[in-house]
Amino acid sequence: MKPSSHPGYSKLVVNTISYFHFFNYSPSFEQIYTFFPEKISKRQLKTVINRFINQKKLIAHEEATLMRTLMKKKDYELNKELNNKPNHQSLNIKFCHLDFPLYTLPQYSINTSVTIQRHIISNNKLALVYCYTKALSRIPLVKMVAITGSASVGNCTPKDDIDIMIIAKRGYLWISRFFTILLSILYNVRNLVCLNLFFDETDLTIPRNKQTPYVAHEILQMKPVIDKGQIYKRFISENRWVRKIYPNSLMSNYKAQITNQSQNSKYKYQIIRLFEAILKQIQLAIIRKNKTSFMITDTQLWLFRRDFEKKIRSKL
Repeated sequence: MKPSSHPGYSKLVVNTISYFHFFNYSPSFEQIYTFFPEKISKRQLKTVINRFINQKKLIAHEEATLMRTLMKKKDYELNKELNNKPNHQSLNIKFCHLDFPLYTLPQYSINTSVTIQRHIISNNKLALVYCYTKALSRIPLVKMVAITGSASVGNCTPKDDIDIMIIAKRGYLWISRFFTILLSILYNVRNLVCLNLFFDETDLTIPRNKQTPYVAHEILQMKPVIDKGQIYKRFISENRWVRKIYPNSLMSNYKAQITNQSQNSKYKYQIIRLFEAILKQIQLAIIRKNKTSFMITDTQLWLFRRDFEKKIRSKL
């Protein structure tokens, strides 16, 4: 039996595309390959996909056909609005680039037009937070800022906010959260961004109870917009468990050491710890009052308004 004829591959292709369908999203070949749950070569996967297309069990949507369809829709006006925004060119949102063709199962074919429209909406939203993310880069305590969730793959609806993950300098988790929230208010994007993940740079490994296909998806799709001291490579390297779930994904082997603080900085650190403790108690009270779903440790904050993973498990 040829590897590309493996009887389980066809089902796995269907399952992979169906996962994206849950989010009304049509994946590209590279996305199907990355999230294919078994080790496979691109050539083998291409053979399986082409066979599916010939059997009319899979649809490949080319760019020209999709754009002609969208030109007939009023939603396409969003593209003109986006191109007229001055921040769009300076933002250079490479992670919202779409690779064609986009693949769907026949019953999900409508999703492809939705994918294009949401791509336009996502670029628009990301342009609006450009100045905010630029301001975050000037905070010394912030080591990394990454776009996660639907915005990271250009799949925002008009009602969606932009999920942002922050990695803070050692010992400054709650102070960093305070300043990132304060800046979001000052830049008038508080209702547009969702600051739901904060990690201390000393603990970048996803907790064992969170090492699931859903979280692995999120890790592989996240796009760093600020990265100081190669912290993103460290984060990826310390979460190599992702490859056990998605063996075709590219994971870094980078490993760096966190240097110890000097004696002088240790004294300053003790003073800062007082402010860290005060801000922690204030913010914890607010979080509990808002009844946000959360998982909080000394080095990680997981703050979510909705549990998407639970919803996915109930649907798939």
